[in-house]
This record gives sequence, structure tokens and C-alpha cells, in this order.
Amino acid sequence: MAAPHLPHQVFLLRGAAFFWFALTIFMGDNRDWMRVIALSLALYPLLMWALYAVSQRQIGFFQSFFVIDAAIVSGFVVFTHVPFMSTLSALSALSLSSNLCLDKRTWQSKCIRMLLVVTVATQARYFVDGFKALGFEQSLSLLLLIGFSWGSARLVYCESAARSSIFRATKTEHARVTQQVNAVRPYLPVASLIDAPLETAPKRQILTLFISDLVDSTGTSERQSDDLFTAFLNDYIICMGQLVLKFGGTLDKFTGDGLVVVFGLDGCRPTLAAQRCADMALAMRPALDLMLQRWEPALSQLPVGQRVGIHTGDCLVGSFGSPERLNYTVLGRAMHVTARLEQLALPNEILVSAETAGLLDDRYHLQQRLPVKVSGMQSRLMHSALLD
Repeated sequence: MAAPHLPHQVFLLRGAAFFWFALTIFMGDNRDWMRVIALSLALYPLLMWALYAVSQRQIGFFQSFFVIDAAIVSGFVVFTHVPFMSTLSALSALSLSSNLCLDKRTWQSKCIRMLLVVTVATQARYFVDGFKALGFEQSLSLLLLIGFSWGSARLVYCESAARSSIFRATKTEHARVTQQVNAVRPYLPVASLIDAPLETAPKRQILTLFISDLVDSTGTSERQSDDLFTAFLNDYIICMGQLVLKFGGTLDKFTGDGLVVVFGLDGCRPTLAAQRCADMALAMRPALDLMLQRWEPALSQLPVGQRVGIHTGDCLVGSFGSPERLNYTVLGRAMHVTARLEQLALPNEILVSAETAGLLDDRYHLQQRLPVKVSGMQSRLMHSALLD
């Protein structure tokens, strides 16, 4: 089979060849009926092109046309008085185009070779006289040119077939790799990591971090079967994960029954990142209540809510780990502060640091909490509760 682009190009060459062949018959025969046949022959490639287009350029349908070409040319050569050079050119063009697009093992190629052999054999005297009229030197040059063209056609076909094989193999491999990449994409915190250029070192960025945790989920798990609690936990993760996507956050990781979410990785302003995070945290409260109502008939004990900590600060963002196993995540003091806020929060309470509170406008209701001394921090942690 030839390369995908060859049939289109050969169709154009076939059209030109048949127009020229029809013109030589039209000019060389004064009989009216022969001129009508010549005009019909000129329309033949247009008809073939229309059928080729209707067939949606199917290669198998296209290959069968060459047998029709061979039958038409052979019929004109055998039953009409076509000039010798026109006959030789038509047969050469037929052989050339079929060699460009057909494998020798196909039935179409075998049919064409048989028609050409029969035509030359039945018109042997005609060809001998034609070559005599040209002379030895011109005949030898013409045969050399025809042979060179035929060899070139075979070379182009072999090269085209090899490229087609490589193209099909590449396309198959591309589809396989794409399927694998799409399967891996949900496991990445940032799906665009697949398309992003490899960064040599992590970078610093002002981000808003969110950490949540279900309260007393351990007690719930001890009173339920593993399958039931796992189904409940998966429902919780799906419900909260949808809100993360809705508000433009990046789900960094699951921590058992908790989530770590990052806002600002898309390059938005710190103010917008903090507001998106606050909106998401507020939206999680009613969503969690509805989910717990759905699960109340199935679970003998439900978690009493979730704790949330939110902080905005300078973070180190990038891929960390060994060359064999990397983890794209966020590190730094800001993550430690966020975790401390989450641990300080009461059930269904959202605690935000002073840095995050300073980025929220009057639409958000904040209630100041007393500063607390946190392990690992020299100064007391200033924070507020985010209210509905």
C-alpha cells in the first residue's frame, strides 16, 4: 500500500494523462463517433474523482480504478488507430501510475500486467513498425527513458510503503502513549505537569494553603465494616474534590480523611487565591452536612464535622524526591502553619491566619481568636475564625 498522500497526487496525474490521451484521439481521428468517444474519455477522470470522493478516499476502492484504466487504454490501443507515440505514452503512464500505488501481490496489479502483456502481444507488429519508424537510436533512448521511469516508480512505491508502515506504527504507538498518559493524569496534582517543560529547581511563590480533616473519623471507622467506611470516605473525597475543582484549587494530596489544597499555582493574584480558598471552605460546610445526612441511615456513628486551617505565605513549589520517584508538592513554613491551624480548629470551624485574613474583604465575616503559642514557632500565631 502506498503512502496516504500518493493516491491524491496520482489522481491528478491520471486526470492529466487521460485528458492528453483523449486529445490525441480527438485530433487523430476525423470520425464523429470517435470524437464523441474521445470527449467521453476526457470526462472519465472527473467521474472517477467523484466516485473516489464519495467513497471517502478508501484506498481499496481507489486501487480498483487502475484495472478500469488498463481496460480502457488496452481497448483503445487494440480497436482504434491511436498514434504510436500516444499509445506508448499511455501504456507507460498506466504502468508508471500502477507501480506507484499498487503492490505486485494484489489482484489488481496482476490484472493490469496481464492486460498489458495481451495488448503488446496482439499489437506486436504495430510496435515493431513504430520503433522502426523512430530509428534505432531514438527507440533505444525512448526505451531507456521508459525503463528509468518504471524503476523510479518502483523505488518511490517501496519508499512510500516503508514510510506508510512507519506512520501506522507511530500512530498506533502515539494512541497507546496517549491512553497511558490520560490514565496517569488523574494521579497528578497538576494535570498540566505532563505538558510542562522539566524544571531544574523548585521555585518560590506566594500561595494560599488549605488543610482539612474529618473529626472523629477513627471512631466511625472502628464501628463500621471496612467496605462501608471505605465507601463513605470515597464519597467524602469525591464531594470535596468537586468543590476544589469548582473554585480553582489544586488538590495536592489526600491525607487519609483529609485534604491538602493549594490556591495560586495558576498565577492568580494572592488576594484572589485567598478569596477562592475562603469561598471553597464555606461551600464545604453545607456540602458535608448533606453528605452526612445521606449516610446517616447506613452508619451507626458519623463524624461530627471537619476542621479547616487556611494560611497564605511564601512556599517552595516544585518536584521533590529522587530521580526515580518525584513528588510535585508544596513545602515550607507556610505548610507547617496551616497544619497547626487545622489542629487548633474546633469541629466545623474554619481558622484563617492573619496573613490570609488581610487578603479578605468586607464580604467575609471574621471573628478574632486569641493568639496561641504553637510548637516550633517563636511568635504567637495570630488567627481568626471564618464565619458563614
